[in-house]
Amino acid sequence: MDINGIVRASECDSNANINIVSIFSLIEDSITILLGKYGLDSLAIKEKGLMWVFTKNKVNIYNRPKWKDNYVIKTHVIKVSMAIIVIETSMYDSFDNLLFESITEACVLDIKTRRIIKLSDLNINIDTLNKKNNMRFERISLNNDFDTIKILSVSTTNIDYSLHTNNVEYVRFLSDSLNLMKYNNISSFEIHFTHESVLGDVLHVKRYNDSYIITNLGKDIVCEAIIK
Repeated sequence: MDINGIVRASECDSNANINIVSIFSLIEDSITILLGKYGLDSLAIKEKGLMWVFTKNKVNIYNRPKWKDNYVIKTHVIKVSMAIIVIETSMYDSFDNLLFESITEACVLDIKTRRIIKLSDLNINIDTLNKKNNMRFERISLNNDFDTIKILSVSTTNIDYSLHTNNVEYVRFLSDSLNLMKYNNISSFEIHFTHESVLGDVLHVKRYNDSYIITNLGKDIVCEAIIK
């Protein structure tokens, strides 16, 4: 599935390039549109008492388009297993140059129990693209001494349709902990989502070199990330 667009001013960083949070937002939007094509978007499955959650997301950035640049986003499913779906999303410029590529892992949960639902139970019939993708999720070591670099509370604008913190908001929380030079020059951003957080939760952003974790009240790990 292809989506054509143009970089808007509100999506740009201090160099007028598309920013990291906007890249993750575009990925989320593209995946939502793709799932909607199969009648499986969040609105549709919520009627069945179900919800989509991203479990992992990795983006490699090669060149960021600037304000007013045209682009095309290509999104397709590359793997469907018993409980997990993996989606590849790529952005190209007007000359078909690859700007960024990502892989996103997602699953379906029962809203009440938060238990994982087998995709076969949904009678999913999704086309998968027979394409080799060399991107791999990294293992994030938690055996290091992480330092707390930011403490924040989950606010109203961080909450999404599933009544928990939206996955892109964690990217925002982590990005806000970086200095401007680091943020504007990120080449790879990988994040794993392990627990939910909700309105009013107090989150601690912690760092060890290029590895980051966000904990809830300084204890349960909500997400893990590697930012390069």
